[in-house]
Formats: sequence, structure tokens, C-alpha cells
Amino acid sequence: MILTHICDKACPFCSDLYRIYCPVVNDETKSVVSQFAMSINTLNDIIPKLLKEEIIRVTLVGGEATLNPDFVEICKLLHQHFEVVCTSAMFDLNKIIDASNYVDHWNFSVYRNNLDLSFTNKLKGTVTLSKLLFDGDSIITNMDDLDKYIDKYGDKYQLKFSTLRGVNRFSVEREYVSWLEESHKLEKVMIFNNEVYSYKYRGYYIDRKNVEPIYSKEKLPTSLKVHPNGIIDYTWDEPWNKSYN
Repeated sequence: MILTHICDKACPFCSDLYRIYCPVVNDETKSVVSQFAMSINTLNDIIPKLLKEEIIRVTLVGGEATLNPDFVEICKLLHQHFEVVCTSAMFDLNKIIDASNYVDHWNFSVYRNNLDLSFTNKLKGTVTLSKLLFDGDSIITNMDDLDKYIDKYGDKYQLKFSTLRGVNRFSVEREYVSWLEESHKLEKVMIFNNEVYSYKYRGYYIDRKNVEPIYSKEKLPTSLKVHPNGIIDYTWDEPWNKSYN
């Protein structure tokens, strides 16, 4: 469920085609943020449709999900019916803490070093730190850095790693991570038609997002994409610009 396309970051590898960059939320930008955010009225219209589809889990994404002005209330309403997961780059810690009672699992994206994660002690849901691995990253640049990252956070948090999905020129040029792909320490755990879709290292999965797995859709559970305006899609596929101009 996309709560808003507004985001405080301008990541060049972002897969949200409709992202609107807004680094600061103040009196001047509040109206823009509200305009592109899901409203409570829209959510109340959506919930019965999700229940009819027998949805059991709702994952909140953005943009930056916490930039939705009604973020906490949305989490509260959804938690009455579904398991709630939230993906965030930790923009508004106060909102995250306020929503703690209504979110079962947090998936925090890591984009910088020296994170102050003390706020997670106030959260009731489980926490995953999600880290992208790509050529040119300043945090993890080799297997030694990956080991240090795991040593630092692995005891307290669930960890998730993935490479970039090729959605534009930037991500296509950096989706192949040489130090990762050429390492002999990785276990190949998901192979289909001789293509490796995921690695495992020290018990953690590393998804190769630059490789698209092909599944039989008949075997997949229902997955809906809910837009901020209430439109519901039955696919997460986007019309990426394959020319990368």
C-alpha cells in the first residue's frame, strides 16, 4: 500500500516512478504533501475491498510512508484487520514511535553510516535493517565491510540485503556488484533455469534484484498494489523506461 509518493530523499536508483522530492515538510510544503497522500476516507473505502480479497498482511511503502500526515491513524485502522508491515527510511522517528502499537514489523532502509538506532528500543514490532548492495556504495564496498555490518547489527536486528533493480541508467550501470558476484563465500540458494536469484551468507539472504524470477502466477497468493488515490492494481509491474534515457 503506497501511502504517498512524497519522499525526503532523492536516491538515483529509486523505483518509484511517481516520486516527488520534498526534503523538508513545513507550512509551505504541507499542502503538497497532503495532496499526494492517501487520506483516511480513501483508506476506509479500501479496507472492505482488501477483506473481500482475503488479504492478511498490508505493507506500507512510499515515497516515504511516514510523510503521510495521517500515518499513525492509518496504521491504527489497518491493524484492526491485518498484519501491518512498514518500510521506511526513518524520516520521522516520532511518528514511528507513536505508531509502534499498530505495526507488527518494521523494515528500515539503511542509507548512511553511524546510525542512531536507540529509538528501536521503544518499538514493539520486530525490526529488519534493509541494505542495498551496489557498485559505488559508500557503506559496504567489499566482503570485509559486509562482515563488519553483520557483526555490528546482526545480533539485535534481522538483516536483509539486495542488489539494485535496473529501473534507470544509474541502477543498470551499478546493479552488478563485482566483489559480491565474484566471491566464493556465498551459498547459492535459489536457482531456476541455471540462474541464481538469491545468495546466502552467514545466514542472511542477498536477493539479486537485477534478475527477475519467473513464477507460475497460479501458485502465488493474491498481492494487490494500492495507490494513494485508492486505485487497486493486481500487479506491481511498472512501465520502466527500458531505453534509460
